[in-house]
Amino acid sequence: MTEYAIDWASWYIPLVPSLIAWWYYKNRTVSSEKRYLTFWPRLWASFVDSIVLWPLGTIFVLILQLDLPLWLFVTVGFLRSLPWMIYNIYLHGTYGQTIGKMVTSVKIIDAKTHNPISFRHAIVRDSIPILLILALAVYQAYHLTIGTISIDEIINNDPSTGAAWFGLILFVWWAAEVVTMLTNRKRRALHDFIAGTVVVRTNIETLDQEE
Repeated sequence: MTEYAIDWASWYIPLVPSLIAWWYYKNRTVSSEKRYLTFWPRLWASFVDSIVLWPLGTIFVLILQLDLPLWLFVTVGFLRSLPWMIYNIYLHGTYGQTIGKMVTSVKIIDAKTHNPISFRHAIVRDSIPILLILALAVYQAYHLTIGTISIDEIINNDPSTGAAWFGLILFVWWAAEVVTMLTNRKRRALHDFIAGTVVVRTNIETLDQEE
């Protein structure tokens, strides 16, 4: 069986931006006029979050390298997507921030009330990528069990596994998110409009807050 290669680049490439983000934002404050200007902090936060999740992803890769029976390979392959979902939903639903957002001083709040968001907000906010990931997992699991695709084809991201279509749809969704975010005053991405949320800076200057 073809082995999964550990993607070391997925760890050391985001490492430098993550360290830069930590250094840049640790003592930085902004004026209240920049409360909604969160594009760059959110981008830097994504690098930090990828570093946080990398160890778990690597563990799943190592497990998938074992000579697993088909049913266990399918199960582990499905579970591989869960850390990202749980990480985002739990931290957003509990704190309004992932670790990356904590580092870059931004937080998700309810767009109308400006109150902390709920787990419902957090789930709805990530619902599109979650549904896409689940759809791909179900598609691949079904075709593995009936024998129309093989484990090696999944490992090699063969077009027959649906990975190419998944990647294309996810890219279109990501592009729509960026365009939406950059074309409104509060920098709300498409998922913010769907969930009724907005991302704000938490490092507003104290003087502005007192005024």
